[in-house]
Amino acid sequence: MTQGIEVQGLSQALSNMEKLKGDVPLTLGTKAMVAMGVVINNAIKSATYTTFNRIDGKIKGGFRVRVSREMDDSVLNAAIVMGRTGGGGPRLKATAKRDVAFWWTFLEFGTKGRRSATTPKSVRLGRIARGKKQERALAKYSQARGLGDLAPRPWVRPAFDATNQAAVQRFRDVLKQAIDQETTSLPK
Repeated sequence: MTQGIEVQGLSQALSNMEKLKGDVPLTLGTKAMVAMGVVINNAIKSATYTTFNRIDGKIKGGFRVRVSREMDDSVLNAAIVMGRTGGGGPRLKATAKRDVAFWWTFLEFGTKGRRSATTPKSVRLGRIARGKKQERALAKYSQARGLGDLAPRPWVRPAFDATNQAAVQRFRDVLKQAIDQETTSLPK
């Protein structure tokens, strides 16, 4: 389901970063990853509501860029995530979950076989219903009204595919500029 961008051809930049000491590589890498993520995130936000109607604006307002705080084996991970969409300020745990527009995945990928009854555990696990309780649950599920399938309306994947080269170029530019600034400030 998730695919990423693999940046290649930056071996010289990696060797330069290895020469730098302390948290400098993490700081520079984070700066470049955020810049790259912003390019993709802006494309996703501008493509939002092109394949479906806007109701409350939470989907567009929830996409964020998240960069890891640590490097693992010279790898720095970043992702576009769906975050809280509410305004700032403290929130209760019970309301924080309602501020995340989780339903974007149903619009992006669609749904199959929705029914008005809960799917029995035996069906979810692919087992045969055994016992009266499981048989009743299966009968209730089988007789439940079908709600129809929701066709996929992709906009995230096409926006990602359309901007991944521009994002990699932005990563290169920001990283090169940050390394140049850092190395010129080093004592000679």
